[in-house]
Amino acid sequence: MNILRVENLSISFGGLKAVDDLSFTVKENSIYGLIGPNGAGKTTVFNCISRFYTPDKGKIVFVQSTENGLRLEHQLTKYKVHEVISKGLTRTFQNVELFKHMTVEENLITGLHSKLKAGFVRSGFFTSSVKKEEDTAREKARDILAFLGLKGIEKQYAASQPYGIQKLIELGRALISKPKLIILDEPAAGMNPKETASLGALIRSIRDTYGVTILLVEHDMSLVMDICEKICVINFGKKIAEGTPVEIQRNTAVQEAYLGKEEQNA
Repeated sequence: MNILRVENLSISFGGLKAVDDLSFTVKENSIYGLIGPNGAGKTTVFNCISRFYTPDKGKIVFVQSTENGLRLEHQLTKYKVHEVISKGLTRTFQNVELFKHMTVEENLITGLHSKLKAGFVRSGFFTSSVKKEEDTAREKARDILAFLGLKGIEKQYAASQPYGIQKLIELGRALISKPKLIILDEPAAGMNPKETASLGALIRSIRDTYGVTILLVEHDMSLVMDICEKICVINFGKKIAEGTPVEIQRNTAVQEAYLGKEEQNA
């Protein structure tokens, strides 16, 4: 079953077509990669899906499974950012976007803002119901941190953590709301090979443990080829190939996009 359908997506900026009639589908509980050279339009696609951008044309359909077994199709272009999150879709960013003067635990809890009745982490009206809700949120945050191997830093400030840990904190914040689809925008950026290998194992574990579908943009091809079951390659906003890692590695159009025709013919 498909959880996401992108159909004929196009968007331009100042006359420059950043995404050009792009279509692809992502299967539920899969790890799907979206790759391409610098400036290919990958992050623009992510920004359209998560509603930071509104495409000029095309459909973005997210399929939400309900507790009673129904499958609801949501045309995401009709929703605002916070409404998309409430449907079960969340994301991380190329550059870490944390509240650095809040604790690690509080940063994760902000990922529940759309579900907390109190409306925010530090409520000025500390009623018994708010306290119970906050206690539950903190327990969820600590469970996620333990899963990510970050137990023990709950009360430390996010700003005091190394870059690699900050990336994991952001991932934890995306995971705490129990999404069905997580969009990861270059999660391995700034990581060394050992950290990247650990990240790959962690992403697989997230998919298997939490039943989450992963949509990944990443420049580290070793990570992409290792964990993705299917890959879509775009260049200048257009899809040039789609297939398994082996099929993508053997595709001449992909080789030319990354290496150039002259180098291929050398």
